[in-house]
Parts: sequence; structure tokens; C-alpha cells
Amino acid sequence: PVLIIGLVGSACAPLMLGLSTSMPMIYISRMIDGFFCGNLGVAKTYLGELVDRSNEAYGFSVLVVTYALGLAVGPSIGGFFAEPAKSWDSFRGTLFETYPYLLPNLVYSAVVWAGCVVAATTLRETLPPSQRLRNRCLGTAGTGTEWSEIRNLTKNSSFMITTTSYALQVAYFTVWLQNFVLVAQVPAESGGYDLRPAELASCQNMSSIGLLLTGVWVYPRLVDWLGYHSVYSWGWVVNLAATLPFPIYALGAGQDYGVWRLIPLAMLLLLGYSGGGCSYSTIFVWINRSVPSTMRGRANGIVNSCQAFAAGVAPPIFGAIFGYGTLLHPRWGGFVAVYLACLFPAACLMMVEQLPSSFKGRPMEDDEDTVSDYTSTEEVTSDL
Repeated sequence: PVLIIGLVGSACAPLMLGLSTSMPMIYISRMIDGFFCGNLGVAKTYLGELVDRSNEAYGFSVLVVTYALGLAVGPSIGGFFAEPAKSWDSFRGTLFETYPYLLPNLVYSAVVWAGCVVAATTLRETLPPSQRLRNRCLGTAGTGTEWSEIRNLTKNSSFMITTTSYALQVAYFTVWLQNFVLVAQVPAESGGYDLRPAELASCQNMSSIGLLLTGVWVYPRLVDWLGYHSVYSWGWVVNLAATLPFPIYALGAGQDYGVWRLIPLAMLLLLGYSGGGCSYSTIFVWINRSVPSTMRGRANGIVNSCQAFAAGVAPPIFGAIFGYGTLLHPRWGGFVAVYLACLFPAACLMMVEQLPSSFKGRPMEDDEDTVSDYTSTEEVTSDL
């Protein structure tokens, strides 16, 4: 039911966005969409109840693959159907000329409604009612209140490390994509690429290709070969290797190189998101391991809230830094924001060093219980 309610809200909010005529309407529509957009936490909880150590790497990489598919389809829909009256004569003089972004939002809403129907007719609860009742009892035994349960989660060092790392990771990639958009869509006379929506969507498709290759083929094999910690670290190395030469990509801004000028931007997205796919899949596995099954729902809710906070706070801060930097030096000053954001990966890498060794090896290398900060199920059962 939680997934379906979230999907219904996500299907309705885009219609308001497409009909928006002012910034307040846009903000309200996005707030409504965000209110119902907690399905990622629910999906990770659902998936966590389906996988075990033998297949969790593949399972959570599939979650990244679904994001990649959305990243490919979403910009394509937006770029292709935006402002239809300028592309097709049949839309001139219609509602779609008055509201030029209504059509892509209608298509998006239709896709979400289809997903809602599929979820309602095919998805089943992962646990029988008796087991769900038992889990609720186990999750609250000896804690007294829900707030006590949340306090217990905050005492779990592995959960706090993985949650904080994930929040920093979300902040980094949100700012990373923002910096790309700033370079890609700034007018050519101001030192930008001045890309049209269709061109920007074509570049962003490379990020989805990177995530697809990583999730379907590269990541599960690398984890079996190197272990989670090594793959997580190398994911950041690949991303930073593509990011640190960021000013070089800007050399093609304002130049008439045709389609060739898009290649550096496309490669930046391909490599950057390939590395991001490794780090995201690993952090999902670690969050799932850090808490017992009886508390995964609440834990993923907290993680989702931290993710939303990071994604909301980081862009305006780094956008202001980018803007102030351009005041100091119109062409190169904005890249200060790019390099300051690179502190986030460094912080993530330092924090995950504190995780238990059983988190870092290959999937089946260590069968030791990783959730050591909680009372065992047997002890809680005896209390009941």
C-alpha cells in the first residue's frame, strides 16, 4: 500500500507542474511530488527482504539499473515533448502552446499510472501477516516507544556511518550534476555550451549507459573479485578522474565544433556515473547490512529523509559558490564549487574505513553477523 500511495502522488504532481504559470506553483508541485516520493526507501526495504548475502550485490545493482533506465527515458521524454507547438504544427493554438511543458508531464504521469497498475496487480507482500506482526513486536521489544527505537538506531555506529556517507554521496552527485548543467546550458557568450534540451538529453543518456553497464555487468563481477570496500573506493577514483579535469571540458564552450563538442561532456557523464554506480550499489548493501530486518523499514525511512535533506541543501549552497566564483573570474571562477565538492568523496572514504571488516570483503567471504549493535533475535524473543 505504501508503494501504491507514493506512485499515485507521483502521478498527480507532474500535472500540476505542467500547468504551472508561476514560480510558486512550480515550487508547490515539486513539494507535493517530493512528499509522495518516499518509494526509494520502501523499495530498498522490500528488496532487502528478498536478497541474502549470495545475491545482494546483484539485487541492489539492479536498483541502480532501474534508476539508469529512468535517467535515460526521463530526459528523452522531456527533451522530445517539451514545447510541442514549436515542433509540430498540430499543437499550435492548443492548450499545449499555452502550457509548453504540459505534454512531457502528461507522458510522465501516464507512465507512473501504468507502474501503479502493475504494482497493484502483481506485487505481493514479502512476508506473511504473522511474520510481519512478529517483526513489529521484535522491532519494538524493550524499547517502549518509536522514538526509543530511533534512538537505538542512532547508537548503531555502522548505520550512522553508512547513512552519513550516503547523504554526503547524494549531496555530491546532486552538486556534480548541477555543475554540469551550469556549464552545459549557460549561453555561449557567457562561456557556456548553450545546449538545447534535446542536446542535453542526448548527453545525459550517456550517464544512463554508464549506470546500466555498471549495474548489469561490471559491479556484480567486481564485487566477487575485489570485495565491497575496494569496489566502493575504485568507484570514487573513476568519478574523480573524470571530474578533476572539469575546466578542460569548458574549453569547448562557445566553439562551433558541431557534434564533436558534445563528446567531452558525454564522456564526463559516462565515466562519472559508472563510478557512481559502484559507490551507490555498495552503500545500499551496507545500509541493508547495518540494521536487522525488523528495523529496515524505519531505517530506510530515516535514510531517505537524510537523502532528501542533502539533495535540498547542497545545490543552493554550491550554486551560490559557483555564482560568487564567476563574479571573481567570469570563465573559471565557478570551478571552485567543483573542487570544493570533491571534499565529499574524501569524507565518505574516510568514514567507511570505520565499518566492520565483515562489510568490506567479498559477498560470501564472511558469514559473521554484521549487526552487532543490537540485541539478537533470540534474546528479544525470550523477552517477549
